[in-house]
Amino acid sequence: PAALSLGRLTALGGGRFQLALTNAGVSTFTMLGSTNLADWAAVGTATLSGTGVYQFTDPAPAQSRARYYRARWP
Repeated sequence: PAALSLGRLTALGGGRFQLALTNAGVSTFTMLGSTNLADWAAVGTATLSGTGVYQFTDPAPAQSRARYYRARWP
C-alpha cells in the first residue's frame, strides 16, 4: 500500500483518544499497541470512514505513562 500518514488526534476523555490515518487502497489496518516498544499486541482495527480517513479509538488505553501504536497491514 501507499505510505500511511498520521492525521488528527482527538482527546475523548478518560485517557482515551481517537487517531485518524490516511492511505489509499487498503480497507482495514490492524492497530498494535505497546508500552515498551518491544512487546506489541493487537488492540483493534482502524477502519475506513466515508470520508476516506481511517479512524481508530483504543477501547482500553493503557494505565502506564506511555503507550505506542503502529499500524499493520494486512
